[in-house]
Amino acid sequence: LCIVEAAEVKNYYIIITFGVLTVIFIQILKFESEPSHGQGHALWKNLLNSMCYSYLIQVLSMGLIVFGVTYKLFLKDIVKKSQMAENGDDYGNAHRLLGPSKSVPEETVSTVFSIGLFIVLMSLELMCLTHSGAKTALNKLVLREHPEDGTGPMITKPHWPIIIIALFKVAIILFAVTLCQWTNDSAVLTLCGFFITFAVSVTRVANFFYVHKKEVLENFASTIRETVARTSMVHHASENIVKEIERKSVTMVSKITDSALRSSSHHSQRRDTEGTTEKKAEKEVEKDDTTLPSVEKEDEKMNNSLPSASNHSTVSSSSEKGGKSTSSKHGDQDGGIKSSFEGIVVADLNGIITQVNDTALTLFGYASKVEMVGKNLSILVGGSDGKRHDGYLKAFKERHQNHENPEHKVLGRNRMLNGRRADGTEFPCIIGIKMVSNNTRIAGYIRDMTGVAKSANDPKRRASLELENAIARIVDDMAFDAIIVSDAEGVIKKVNQRAVTEFGYLNKEAMVGQNISVLMEEAICSELLKDALGVQRLLVLKRKIGKDFEAIVASKKIIESEDSVAIYVRNLEPAKAAFKCEKCD
Repeated sequence: LCIVEAAEVKNYYIIITFGVLTVIFIQILKFESEPSHGQGHALWKNLLNSMCYSYLIQVLSMGLIVFGVTYKLFLKDIVKKSQMAENGDDYGNAHRLLGPSKSVPEETVSTVFSIGLFIVLMSLELMCLTHSGAKTALNKLVLREHPEDGTGPMITKPHWPIIIIALFKVAIILFAVTLCQWTNDSAVLTLCGFFITFAVSVTRVANFFYVHKKEVLENFASTIRETVARTSMVHHASENIVKEIERKSVTMVSKITDSALRSSSHHSQRRDTEGTTEKKAEKEVEKDDTTLPSVEKEDEKMNNSLPSASNHSTVSSSSEKGGKSTSSKHGDQDGGIKSSFEGIVVADLNGIITQVNDTALTLFGYASKVEMVGKNLSILVGGSDGKRHDGYLKAFKERHQNHENPEHKVLGRNRMLNGRRADGTEFPCIIGIKMVSNNTRIAGYIRDMTGVAKSANDPKRRASLELENAIARIVDDMAFDAIIVSDAEGVIKKVNQRAVTEFGYLNKEAMVGQNISVLMEEAICSELLKDALGVQRLLVLKRKIGKDFEAIVASKKIIESEDSVAIYVRNLEPAKAAFKCEKCD
């Protein structure tokens, strides 16, 4: 296309640019003409489809050669006209020839261009038919729906969007073959060829959308929902981070101000005691420095006051005996708190959360500590206790301040209640409470009891687990058969990857939830699910995309005491095609 002399004219650049774009769209159409899985290819169908596909590939190659040569002729003609306009004679750039050179008439070039474009487009469309089959293509023109009352045979009516797209595509291809009757201008022909190829590509996209409209809209809606959820979560987290930074900044400024005031007081005392000895002044400075607690010392004090989960039982028992407990080294305790199996939540006597560990974040479903710190404890308590929690805490604080010793009723004892997660769901948990930080704060140790409260010997639970394990063993993505698990009513519960491929669906989610009547005749469904369990039979099954196929189908109950049924499907088309090929050989 580009191996010609250049000419500084507008039509030359139009042909170069839109010629390349046309070839790109033809290549996209060629790629989209092939099926997404190997078993849907024409070479796997039967001998007739394989032969048609092989011939069409050769016709497409020849059509592309003819179509490409016309661009070369367009460019050579433009270069020649440009040279003649510059020199005013037929010699071009003063090149003398022994004889006159032959030139192809514009009418002939435009005719070859139109026929070449028609051959390319028709080859691509016929290749699609060899993969899907003419019967499947005709079935797409008809829409089958169940009656509104759910009874009776399926209603058949024209699928107008697909019919309109098909008619539009036929009109485009007919316009392409008659293009030479409308104009002989090379630039106009090139632009028309580009827009014709682009229009055919658009019809492919529209056809795919209307065939898979439900799946496409569901995937698009789920993507939008996930994006909105992530955006709102990030926005909420950023707001909490900003608030936390502001709070810490105010706290840090106040501490720095207090330190500066104390330092100023210290220097004034030194000036008033100039007559003292140097040793006494140094002791005074050292004493004053110890009165300036830093943020790190306060955090260390808090961590030292919290026992790890490994010695929580020791702490609880010692609280009942008088609040005395043994403490380990700071490093061991801090590591124990962070890696504790129990969720640890620390709050002041007003019920405001001041510290949590990572287990508590996971337990209550929060993304970061910023979302919990500074909130009231009542957000973590579910059930009827959540409404009365503030009253409990207020009574506890009053008794504590009046030295009425309420610890013997609350501290050191385990209690069952419902916790509340960030999304509002509740779960059973067991909680133990202890006073920390010199009896100025409350530490709660929470353990999730979900599943523990139920007996492991519950017959219903044991049967459910047994059924789940049996289904997991049956539905194998590596199995050669297509496997479908349904309930007694025929509603599909689970499928393997082979079933998705055989029946022409996009993914497993598109099949789950539908009735098996979409895959076979309704009269056969009840026999497979009830009357003919364990019996193999030869059936014709329906694909979502592609023509119907013959298969051996058998069904059996997964567990005798349950209603779930496993349906095994073995496609016979590849075996029949291979047998025919061997017979021909």
